[in-house]
Amino acid sequence: MRPPFMSILVMLATMVTLDPVSHATVVYHSAGVTVEGGAYALDVDGDTVTDFYFSVDRQSGFPPCNHSVEVKESAAPGNLAVEGGPLNKGDPIGPSYETFTGDTQVLASIDYQCGRPTRMGGDWWGVTDHYLGLSFQINGETHYGWAQLGVDSNAALVLTGYAYETTADMPIKAGLTTDVKFTPGSLGFGIVVRGRTVSRTATLTNLDATPLRITDATLTGLNSRDFASENSNPPCGGTLAVGATCTLTFSFTPTMVGKEKAVYTVTYVGGGTTTKKLGLTGTGQ
Repeated sequence: MRPPFMSILVMLATMVTLDPVSHATVVYHSAGVTVEGGAYALDVDGDTVTDFYFSVDRQSGFPPCNHSVEVKESAAPGNLAVEGGPLNKGDPIGPSYETFTGDTQVLASIDYQCGRPTRMGGDWWGVTDHYLGLSFQINGETHYGWAQLGVDSNAALVLTGYAYETTADMPIKAGLTTDVKFTPGSLGFGIVVRGRTVSRTATLTNLDATPLRITDATLTGLNSRDFASENSNPPCGGTLAVGATCTLTFSFTPTMVGKEKAVYTVTYVGGGTTTKKLGLTGTGQ
């Protein structure tokens, strides 16, 4: 029987090697919405509660052929949006990265004189591939996301898509649409006698609405020589269909006494090339 103190040490070793990023899950939705007038309510996480409002306000002037348009964003109580101009793809959204505001923001404004634009303001005119950072509440916890939007030549708001991070307080990169998940989030082999080999499996799941293209996988770390990946490179045949899961196999053959660890990193193409890491731990005896 394993001494109680040894069980506690093994449990603590596993806990400290957990990578919080490995538990992150990005949920993406394609929108394809055009708002020419009135308001559009955005429910980012699909819980039937509106998180943000986008509106296009068209006001007639004098003579009747003169009019003005304002395109605005406002957050529901408790939620925030990044203040100022649009973000670029890959910009981080989260605590310490951006300034958030709960006030209504004018994204774009324009005055017309009988069909001829005379004044344009705001940073979102003609924007089609930029992003608004979002901070909103789910069950009292703060989550981060983005909305891809712009204002077209007809002064209509175009919402292309949106995404959010399901892990509370976890930053997200603007434009990140594809994400994968390891189950379990880290892989422990327990205590193994030197020279013996123990195998464990983990699954890799595509959580996005589009197929995943995997380009590479590496096994690194101080003790990586004692761990082995028994998977092809790239794993899963290089592709993972929507919602699909593939099983990955790893082994641990300790050559020393004590705790050992390594990291298995999968590189994949989603909203920009990115990676997902799986921590491997074991103790040689």
